[in-house]
Amino acid sequence: MKKLTLLTLIWIFLITACGGKSPAPLVPNTDPEPVSVTEPAAQPKADIATTHAAEAPVAEEIIYQVGDMMPYFDGTTLIYVPAGEFLMGVKEGEDNAIHTASTEDFWIYATEVTNAQYALCIETGACSLPDEADNPLFLETALASLPVSGVTHQQAASYCSWVNGRLPSEAEWEKTARGPEADIYPWGDDAPTCNESNFADCEDGRVTNVIAHPDGRSLYETYDMAGNVFEWVADWYAEDAYLNGIPVNAEERVLRGGSFNSPADELLAYQRFSAQPEEHRDDLGFRCIVEEPDFFAPMCVQAATVPDDADPKEFYCPDVTSSAGAFCENGVPYVSFKFATEEGFKFFSPG
Repeated sequence: MKKLTLLTLIWIFLITACGGKSPAPLVPNTDPEPVSVTEPAAQPKADIATTHAAEAPVAEEIIYQVGDMMPYFDGTTLIYVPAGEFLMGVKEGEDNAIHTASTEDFWIYATEVTNAQYALCIETGACSLPDEADNPLFLETALASLPVSGVTHQQAASYCSWVNGRLPSEAEWEKTARGPEADIYPWGDDAPTCNESNFADCEDGRVTNVIAHPDGRSLYETYDMAGNVFEWVADWYAEDAYLNGIPVNAEERVLRGGSFNSPADELLAYQRFSAQPEEHRDDLGFRCIVEEPDFFAPMCVQAATVPDDADPKEFYCPDVTSSAGAFCENGVPYVSFKFATEEGFKFFSPG
């Protein structure tokens, strides 16, 4: 196995991961009261020390709005999705009957987790390699911004735990994909074309860069929620889950979103799929949810809350097992990673 070219992988992703259009304003939801849908328990979070190398100044509370974005320590961009009700499922659906569901507010990855991000997690010892047959070119630097594939449900959950997050619930995933107006596809109700999505009619059966289809973004600015790779979510699959609640344990986990192998009729944002948790495929990846994005050092979105003449390097993150922390430098996320080796701790920074 080739040596991971870590600096190059992360730097490529930092260059390509950010960006976005201004989202349209949300329309208040007037749907009826939701039926009871049980959310899955939160997955374990990373082992994190609580000591700080220095005390940061006390900042005023930030009120987040729809469309807010935040650079995160692994190089992704987090998207804010507010709490509230939304329409889930479809009329006369066999395993996805229409109903009004509700979520708390959360931050979700703008893109599927990439090879570069996942490679960093491997370097720290918190993640294991994806299946070589499913993702044979995982170590190729040129493919750093492709979605990681060939990972099981547990491998996906482990990555999300490492970033102090978790896999999204099925309700959170669908809310992000459909928006408050219950769109059929992430981009609206128009039939998919290769401008919006990478599916079976496009790209000759290959994955694409996670930001290659900006026209397919959802109202919440998330990419590739239809096509490219299927995505693991947290919930166990049951055909009657919408009526009787999510099972505590079952044989299969839910998949969402379709892939580069999917026909157009598998890209519907309300459609449910499932697979054995141990399954791994070349068209199956994931994205994460983060509930406390400011757990790590101050990010660019928070720059207004610190003095104008402050040196970003004076602010520190909690000492995370796998990373030294993240902060902003001239409005750009500056990331420094730390992990243990036989020679002691090593530090990496793309700057």
